[in-house]
Amino acid sequence: MKDEERLIKLKNIYEKYFEHLEEDLQIAISTQIDNFEKINSFYKLYEEQRTHLESEVIKLFTKAKKYFQHYFMALSMAIDREEIPENVAEYYGLSYPFEIPDTNDYEEFLLKAKNLFEDDHKRILNGGKHFTNPSIATVKVYVEKFEEKYLEFQSFIKAKIPKIENIEAMRHTTDKLIFEITGEKTNETNLVAKNEKSPTTSSNCQLSLDFDV
Repeated sequence: MKDEERLIKLKNIYEKYFEHLEEDLQIAISTQIDNFEKINSFYKLYEEQRTHLESEVIKLFTKAKKYFQHYFMALSMAIDREEIPENVAEYYGLSYPFEIPDTNDYEEFLLKAKNLFEDDHKRILNGGKHFTNPSIATVKVYVEKFEEKYLEFQSFIKAKIPKIENIEAMRHTTDKLIFEITGEKTNETNLVAKNEKSPTTSSNCQLSLDFDV
C-alpha cells in the first residue's frame, strides 16, 4: 500500500469512526494523519524539484547534441565540397565517409564532446581551418550549459534523497491501526489480531523528516 493510500484510509477512519473511538485511538489516528500529510507533502515537493531539473537537463541535452552533431555535419560537408582533404576526418578518429556520431547516454555524450574539443584543437594546431555554422566555440557553450545542469541534477539526486526516520516501522504501525479499527487487511505488513495491544503508545508514531546532505 502506498503512503497516499494510507492517508486516504486514515482520513476515512477519522470521518466515519473518530467520535466513537477511545481517546488513545483518536490520538493515534490524528497523529498518523498529521505524519502522512507531512510525508506526502515532503515527497511531492521533492518530486516537483526533481522533475523540473530533469526537464531542464533534457532540453539542454537536446540542444547540445544538435550542435555537436551539426559540427560533424559541417566537417562532412566541407570534405564533400573538397574544401578540405578526406584525411582530416582522421583527427576525429573517423574515416570518410562517416556516420554522424550519436548517443542518448549523457555520460557517453560528454565523453564524445570532450574528445571532439581535444581532436579539433589538435587539428587547428596543425594548421586546420576553423569551421563556422556552428563554430567549435558555440558547440562548447551548449555542451557546457548541458553539463552544468546535468551535474546539478546528479548532485540533487545524491544529496537530496529524502530520509524519513523509522518510515517502515511507521507504516507497519499505521497498517495495524487501520486493521484494528476497520478489520481491513493490507498486502505489505504482518497484521496483528484485533485484541493486540493498541499501537498508540509506540514511539514509531513520531515523524522525523530529514535530507541527506
